[in-house]
Amino acid sequence: MAYLLCQEPCYVARVTPESVLSSSRWLRWIILVDVALLLVTLFRLELGAAGGPFASLRQFSLSGEHNLASWWSGTLIVLAALHAFDGYVLHRSTNPRLARAWAILAAVLLALSADEVGSFHERADSLLHAGGWISLVPFALLVLGLVGHALSILWSVPGGRSTAILVTLGFASLAMVVPQEFLEHEREWRGWGKAVRGMVEEGFELAGFMFLMVAAMPNSRGIFGRPAETVQTAGAARVLAPAFEAICALRKWLVLGGILIGIGFAFVTSTLTDTGRGRPSDWPPAVLFALGALAAGLDFIRHGGRCLRGLLAAVLALFASVAVVALSPRHGLQLPFLIRPVSMRITLVLIAAFGAVAALAAAGRPHRPRAFASVSALAAILLLGAAGLACSSTGPASHAIPALLAVVVYDAWARAAC
Repeated sequence: MAYLLCQEPCYVARVTPESVLSSSRWLRWIILVDVALLLVTLFRLELGAAGGPFASLRQFSLSGEHNLASWWSGTLIVLAALHAFDGYVLHRSTNPRLARAWAILAAVLLALSADEVGSFHERADSLLHAGGWISLVPFALLVLGLVGHALSILWSVPGGRSTAILVTLGFASLAMVVPQEFLEHEREWRGWGKAVRGMVEEGFELAGFMFLMVAAMPNSRGIFGRPAETVQTAGAARVLAPAFEAICALRKWLVLGGILIGIGFAFVTSTLTDTGRGRPSDWPPAVLFALGALAAGLDFIRHGGRCLRGLLAAVLALFASVAVVALSPRHGLQLPFLIRPVSMRITLVLIAAFGAVAALAAAGRPHRPRAFASVSALAAILLLGAAGLACSSTGPASHAIPALLAVVVYDAWARAAC
């Protein structure tokens, strides 16, 4: 068991030759899931409208909000953002302009992920009150300016034109969603026409995400390239093969942002009345749990698939990331030893968070103090959140607790990995 638990430190950025993944295999699995979700979306919009077996596949329909499919879309963009940030790490010393282009694309992709999960652009008019599509113009111009600047840099560097073309195709595919949404509201769609139109709209979105993913993936040489090459600079080793470096390089900022943005979005979400759209408060915990899962998962890959504690923590953190988005805060769970029902979402996320941190304690004595401190933090969050949940099951506390739990899990595994 000690062998399977791999009781020694792990380093996310030091992926061994045996653990380097095949980018084509990675893409094939992603495309397979994309196609499956598109087919479910097609048949559910048509055959599920009148009930039957397809009506129960709401979680897998890309046309819905706060479900597994919307989590998948948002997480794909986060992965593309991580690959783009690796481009910043890869080139910041040798080509600062190119590094800046990748940093800009990473920031834009992260914002698109927040919009995909939290349905921000659908609520733009409630903020600007300019009327319909006019409210989206300032945001569209900002994105267009940032992406245009990044593309001009990519196009000007040697060998960067193919990447610039892929990025252009990616954002062009995303832009095709705009006329699709316009047509959706301009006329009444029925039958297979409604189903096909919905599938086409979601298909353009996924195609855009995939183009951007393919463009940015070569930056993560520590995962999809040759073994990490290191050189000595100022007496310290510098890795020339990034592998999701944001997990380590931005840890303090991600922890601080997770707390502040998580709490801020929780208050915003508690005031929203359009419950059919995505919840902004779901995005910070979904991202942080996913990053914690990646840190643990890369540890599992690094040990050639023999490290059960990394696999266990990755699965639990990934489950928590999905549950935050796919489960409603209003769903209750009646436990035999409690008088009133508790939140099913928070209960399942809390169990997964405790399990992910407990797996870290199994990594060996050096990690146990950190694991015990994380468990104590989870318990404190639970006790503080219980008071808020006692007042309202849909108030700010119910939306903020998952973000705070995600911060603890991410921070614990990122510290162990870095």
